Amino acid sequence: MKKFMVVLLVLSLTLSMVACGNKETSQDNDNQQNSNGNVDSSGDKEKDKIIEIDFWTMSLSPTFDDYINGMIEAFEAEHSSIKVKWTDVPWGNMETKILTAVAGGSAPDVVNLNPQFAAKLATAGSLINPEAYMSEQEKDAYFKFIYESNAYQGNIFALPWYITNSITIYNTDLYEQAGADVFTSYDDLIQVARKIKEETGKYAYFPSFDGTHLLETIASKGIPLVKDGKAAFNTDDMKEMIELYTTLYKEKLIPTEILTGGHQKAREMYMSGDVATLISGPTMLGPIKNDAPAIYDITDVEEAPTSAVGHHNAAIMNIAIPEQKDDTKYEAAAKFALFVTNAENQLAFCKVAGTILPATKASLEDSYFKNDDQTIEGKAKMIAASQLENSKALIPPMEKLSDLNDIMVDEVQKAMIGNQSSDDAINNALEGWNKVLEKVEHPIDF
Repeated sequence: MKKFMVVLLVLSLTLSMVACGNKETSQDNDNQQNSNGNVDSSGDKEKDKIIEIDFWTMSLSPTFDDYINGMIEAFEAEHSSIKVKWTDVPWGNMETKILTAVAGGSAPDVVNLNPQFAAKLATAGSLINPEAYMSEQEKDAYFKFIYESNAYQGNIFALPWYITNSITIYNTDLYEQAGADVFTSYDDLIQVARKIKEETGKYAYFPSFDGTHLLETIASKGIPLVKDGKAAFNTDDMKEMIELYTTLYKEKLIPTEILTGGHQKAREMYMSGDVATLISGPTMLGPIKNDAPAIYDITDVEEAPTSAVGHHNAAIMNIAIPEQKDDTKYEAAAKFALFVTNAENQLAFCKVAGTILPATKASLEDSYFKNDDQTIEGKAKMIAASQLENSKALIPPMEKLSDLNDIMVDEVQKAMIGNQSSDDAINNALEGWNKVLEKVEHPIDF
């Protein structure tokens, strides 16, 4: 079943991309055979053997070459019997390459995955649970909710490497002209949006519908999405949320571009001064500074809008160990995965990158994350860090998640533009979700 599900994922990609991936995989296998040919396997004691593990990352080279190579050298110095071969894969190629490699039985021993790729492999059963090679102390090193976000059917499928969560980035001039305070919850949004539109002609906010932003917003309001394998969002809170979006759209308090534009359009409209608020990660301050310096000069930051469930959504970049035909490298792979994600190395990576957060509790105790409010970047980093303890992935990995997301976006947007009532939107979404959930082998409550 695991192999079948992975093959289905691969077949969903274009044949040309798969062919390319297969060619690369074949070359990788040849390289591994050549490397293994240099290892003396004539019966030496196990401790004298050299184990070579393949480590793939996503779009970290050349920017972080010194950091990654230095980390590998430090690991090899501590583990003389393990050698690490690093390959950096461009972001746009990773999904094809990893799915093809897994299906072909030539996956890397350790791989850096974003939440979407990790979820696909986890639901296909293609990632091992690293806890078999971890102590309780090592498990406890990570923030609880972040660590548990990497679980599928109760099994951990990856270790969290670095985190981004959202903060509120806002245009101080537009808020001052409107005489409004920055909205701290979505319940305040309509009143703030009306003030800003009346006084400035601009928009308070651009709600994004790409990715899983809508589902994350629903979950943040404490609205259940799935319970006991069935759609569970037939609630008064869900109706209120749809009516909130409908009112914002009907009164022209949000741009019409929200129907197709997504987060990229939200960024553009914030940088052009047409939108007063951007809910995004601290990393967004860099593009604003470079591409819209006048807007950057009047930008400030606050904590992200409060969540009814007490959690901030987090995007978690992971280190995973793919399932292999030969399990003899799992222990070495786990040692390296734990080394990459330990508190010392996560802190060092945060300092080098400058815009990411650690998943390890001890890293956050460093002065780097404290008393740094002299710049907007420092202030943003402190705010984002203060949210870490209660950050988690609000939308868990689950089969058919993209189908469920598409249904929800479609039905909510139909209500927004007046093509159906909020009740019809909920009922149609319920029907669509339940049809999809019937095909999900292991639905998850969330």
